Amino acid sequence: PTLKIFLAIGVFFGLAISTKISAIFFAPFIGIRLLQLISDQTLSIKRAAVFLITAVITTSITIRIAYPMLFAAEGFWPTAINRQVISNWSALKAFDGKDTAFPPALQWVPTTPVMYLLSQTSFWGVGLPLSILTLIAAAHLWSRRKQLEINDPICIALFWVVLFSLYQSLQFAKTLRYIYPVLPFFAAVLGATFSHIEWNKHGKMMLGIGALFCLGLWWSWSFQAIY
Repeated sequence: PTLKIFLAIGVFFGLAISTKISAIFFAPFIGIRLLQLISDQTLSIKRAAVFLITAVITTSITIRIAYPMLFAAEGFWPTAINRQVISNWSALKAFDGKDTAFPPALQWVPTTPVMYLLSQTSFWGVGLPLSILTLIAAAHLWSRRKQLEINDPICIALFWVVLFSLYQSLQFAKTLRYIYPVLPFFAAVLGATFSHIEWNKHGKMMLGIGALFCLGLWWSWSFQAIY
């Protein structure tokens, strides 16, 4: 890793937070990855600290430029968060709960924690064929992580996906768009699995995976055809 990479991380992370404050949930993933680089001696503690400070400063500046209403002061370096923004967030949060009378929130009252968002993600977010393929790939990587020498970022990604998905599925508003940030990690898991399969020795597996993949494309096309 170079300083330019962490500058880019700061810019894009700042833009993500400016777009949706819940992007802050990616921060632990970045931090864990940094600790992993220190543990395998890819980065020294001193150099990692410099990179981290650089990313934090860059993120802060980006948020200040891209999300100015978040701050109370008019100067470039504000000292407080805009109380109106906090009040708006609190008002939105007050609409949560089974006793809500806010019409758009009534749809979430009968939903079941965990299972509702899991089923919605499997059927409509990813599609059942690709969901099955992803689960098989994740199980394959995890069961053979030592033999295949799976790198730590993939294991970290799997762990983060599970925690993030569990957290979102326990919220009152179980909107499918909140789970979109984990979808790229599904592709990473599939790619990591395919890269470790000896295709010339697993012809039947290749046919099965190809069939599921084609079925997944058909599933996605069918879903889009509704609109």
